[in-house]
Amino acid sequence: MQSNRKLIMSRHHSDFYEEIIDGISYCLKVSSGWMWVDLDTTLKAYGYYNSLENKEGLVEVLDAWKENEKIYILMEYLKEYKTLRLWLTELHPEEEIEEVFLKIFKTLSSLASQRVLNVDCGDGNWMINDNLDIKMIDLDTMITLSGVEEITNIPRMRSFGLGTLDLILKFNKCRRLNAK
Repeated sequence: MQSNRKLIMSRHHSDFYEEIIDGISYCLKVSSGWMWVDLDTTLKAYGYYNSLENKEGLVEVLDAWKENEKIYILMEYLKEYKTLRLWLTELHPEEEIEEVFLKIFKTLSSLASQRVLNVDCGDGNWMINDNLDIKMIDLDTMITLSGVEEITNIPRMRSFGLGTLDLILKFNKCRRLNAK
């Protein structure tokens, strides 16, 4: 199966490959862990993903497993998408900016209503296409809000707050650029 993998990109401690299975392209993320997120915590996050009733606004994850001290995540391949970070540097009508902003917070609100929080929701972890379909792609830091023991990791909670604030500030900057 290795022969049909093509490297798409590398970032942080992860490589992303296009994986072709039965003629269909998927994205395979291979991760060796990142900062304060160990491999078992990452794998647990995909367990939370599988328990969600509403996955609107999230990349479709088909499988996740641990092998040889790495995490493998097989997900849909968003080939015609770009990062929200890039999209926010471009000029867009005010209505589109508001629509995308509301879609992101609808996704975050839906997660919270299901007692789940994705700690790393920065603009590099969202993909958007020309139809303004937007999906959160990095689900490695998903945590459950079912108990205090799950939310006592202060660096993770601080990351969520900073990621959310960063999104708001970047949307405001994009709106100001478009107003000129």
